[in-house]
Amino acid sequence: MQVIIGRGVNDDGLSLLVPEHYSMVSRKHAIVEIGEDVMTFEDSSSNGSWVNGVPVRKKQISDGDLIMLGDKDNGYRLDIHLVKQKIEAYKNKNRIDFSSEFKTLKLVYNNYNNASNQIKKKYKSKTSLPQILFSVAGMILFFALGQVFDIPPQIGMFFYIAVPTIAVFLFSLKQDSNAMQRELLLTKHNLAKEYLCPKCRKPLNIDLPIEILEQEKTCPHKCGAIYIP
Repeated sequence: MQVIIGRGVNDDGLSLLVPEHYSMVSRKHAIVEIGEDVMTFEDSSSNGSWVNGVPVRKKQISDGDLIMLGDKDNGYRLDIHLVKQKIEAYKNKNRIDFSSEFKTLKLVYNNYNNASNQIKKKYKSKTSLPQILFSVAGMILFFALGQVFDIPPQIGMFFYIAVPTIAVFLFSLKQDSNAMQRELLLTKHNLAKEYLCPKCRKPLNIDLPIEILEQEKTCPHKCGAIYIP
């Protein structure tokens, strides 16, 4: 498939619009053709194009090539990945069966759940040195108060052990809860970038059970993508 690149093309379909301020780029500057195994760049401009610093008219290219339009140093740098995205979007426009991509979405969802469970498990069993020191300090404090106010041993034992333990529990619960929430949010943020509808590229709700998408079978954004035929 071919993509036309220039300042005078429509930025839709199989065209890539170059910003107007790149005046050295022609209205229809070049064509990139992408086949199954070969990518070809063909220049049709007046100011020329350069691939890896060499002026070209027609040349096979690869993903890592530096392609400059209109000027060798200060021209428009063509991102070949944008060209590929144009072709992919064009192909997907009328495509409805995305069952193979849905398998990848399930992997992302499962990775998110596994990572979240590991984080919760880590904080559930976590005991830190500051918490232990806080507990010991509390026991010493209540022991001293018991001596000053002549608290009976039975009641004092309760205060020496139970009260510091409860205080430590509440303190550690709050601290660990905040740290756990931060880690969970970061994990969600990172994986949610990949949890998109393969057709419209809009985000899906990663907190929603994957079984609901399986039951609905289609994209919740109504783009027409079918996840399970």
